[in-house]
Amino acid sequence: MNALAETRAGRFALRSTCAGLRVIFRSPGLPRLRLWLWDRVVRPHILWRSFRIEARTRFGARLEGGFPDVVHSFVYFFGVWEPAVTRLFQQALRPGDIMVDVGANVGLHSLLAARLVGPTGRVHAVEASPWIFARLLRNIAANGATNIQARNMAATAVAGPVAVYLHDDSNLGGTTIIASEAARSGAVLEATVEGRPLAEIVPLEDLLAARLIKIDVEGAEWMVIQGIAALLPRLRHDVQILIEVKRDALLGMGGSVEALLALFTDAGFATFEVENDYGAASYIAGQPRGPMPLLRRDFEMADLVFQRAGRPA
Repeated sequence: MNALAETRAGRFALRSTCAGLRVIFRSPGLPRLRLWLWDRVVRPHILWRSFRIEARTRFGARLEGGFPDVVHSFVYFFGVWEPAVTRLFQQALRPGDIMVDVGANVGLHSLLAARLVGPTGRVHAVEASPWIFARLLRNIAANGATNIQARNMAATAVAGPVAVYLHDDSNLGGTTIIASEAARSGAVLEATVEGRPLAEIVPLEDLLAARLIKIDVEGAEWMVIQGIAALLPRLRHDVQILIEVKRDALLGMGGSVEALLALFTDAGFATFEVENDYGAASYIAGQPRGPMPLLRRDFEMADLVFQRAGRPA
């Protein structure tokens, strides 16, 4: 296997091997075999390679990408990334809804939302990195997703220029506008882009009417929330706000987990947690659980869902 991809024939053989493995990983049954193949073949011999692929999701979208990016790799083999988040989208969104995707990356969740809300709905995709944004636009075009409106900007607390730090191709999702996060992860300065509060990026009427708002901004979540804090009581009654929360990043921006939770509690929201397991075993097992009430405060990173208190999860 290590000799593959050194020649044109080798690359063809590697691509064929990957295609065969993909069929196995997307088939039901034989969980032990699939986990063995992942641990003994895919992880040591495939995932580290620089290899262009088109990943196809279970919901029918096509994504330009490649190994070794973790998101593209999992979507290629399993057809899904973050199954519990995917389930949340599928339960929340209906035709005609509006979804806001802050930190859209290459568009995986935006494309899922676009399928769910249909031609009468709208998706607003916000991505700060110019390089990733260009790929986002290509994925939108390749999928004919005309109901996605994409903007190459950073969502911030106040307007002004923002530095963007691009992660390497092992995890494009690690791209950030927070210098301390970039220093920790090894992301490098890419560009300076315009930053604005979210209500100045997405039309206010659409933001207030959004059924689902996703914020995944690698440590900048406090900035994004500060920019819309005054609007939280005005959001639609059944809105769900999904936020990837990093404790150290909140502290570095002058916030805290406790302050974030209090801000939403004061606006009438209850807090739930999406249990994301990034191991292959959970993808093979399937059947992710829905959001559960948040019972812990000691996490370093968590995916939290905020919705009106009293509404079922």
